[in-house]
Amino acid sequence: MARLQNVTLKDHRPYGADVQLQVALDNMPGALVYTDEDLNIVICNDRFKEMYRVPEELLQAGRPYSDFLRYLAEHGYYGEGDVDALVARRVDSLRNPSGRSFEDHAPDGRWYRIVRRRAAGGGTVTVMTDITDQKQAEQDLAKKEAQLRVALGNMPGALVYTDKDLNVVFCNDRFKEMYDAPPDLLQPGRPYPDFLRYLAVNGYYGTGDVDVLVAERVESLRNPSGRSFEDRTPDGRWLRIRRRRAAAGGAVTVMTDITEQKQAEQSLAEKEAQLHVALSYFSPAVSIPISCDIWLSTAITAQVMWMSWSPNASRVYAIRRAGVLRTTRRTGDGFAFAAVGPRLAAPSR
Repeated sequence: MARLQNVTLKDHRPYGADVQLQVALDNMPGALVYTDEDLNIVICNDRFKEMYRVPEELLQAGRPYSDFLRYLAEHGYYGEGDVDALVARRVDSLRNPSGRSFEDHAPDGRWYRIVRRRAAGGGTVTVMTDITDQKQAEQDLAKKEAQLRVALGNMPGALVYTDKDLNVVFCNDRFKEMYDAPPDLLQPGRPYPDFLRYLAVNGYYGTGDVDVLVAERVESLRNPSGRSFEDRTPDGRWLRIRRRRAAAGGAVTVMTDITEQKQAEQSLAEKEAQLHVALSYFSPAVSIPISCDIWLSTAITAQVMWMSWSPNASRVYAIRRAGVLRTTRRTGDGFAFAAVGPRLAAPSR
């Protein structure tokens, strides 16, 4: 009886191992097929059969795997091309598995990543993974990146994003146009301090020790304050620069060309200086009531301007030198002005 029991257990051990192996294969996330040295199917799991909707007999044990490959080629799994050539390429990868992955795009739009490796006992193990979701996510990301690049490329200012290691992640076209620097200095992955050093060497930061000038900029890159500062380029342009820490790490630097603003400020300052010089020749302000029918100007540059009689004025005045009129209040008969200018003299009668 004991001997019979031992025989029974011995006879069932291989069957139990096969069942366990099949259960494991059927519950793995990917599809798997094992082919022998003659390229015949030894075993494939349920996930493989679900992934490829083909006649069941093509996946039976002992069936040439090349028949299955031909069916796929004829039904568009490998794209356009000569069927024999498409099958031959797959058969070669089966005979000489490289271990490197490749991708197939199924007719229904799904994407599969396929890896073939030589089995220790001979033959080849092929594993397929459905990467459709990953591919869709990659496409969505690529679309958003393209949209972002369009937006950044058309913004009025220049922008560069650097990671926590101070390497360039991205810079827009406006940035490349603003700085006449070698393009390779702004390639993704390039240390941004290399670009800063180029600017320092070429006079963008004025005179001084290059290492010190670069160190100042690197410090503002590592610890961006959010406050703006200004640089004057060798060609006379003015740039306002602001750095902020990015939520994902690193820093975002935005440059704005403020040359026209600086020129306007300089022009205004020059005119104000000229005005102060002119006013230094004039006597203190005198309040003069004049009627509404007189042409008014905030800046009178004529050598002589005659004012017509006003009902409220006791005499006619003439400004014999350049002066300035400024409205102070409106009266019933006209406007009251403060005339800032030289002594007012009555015209000869």
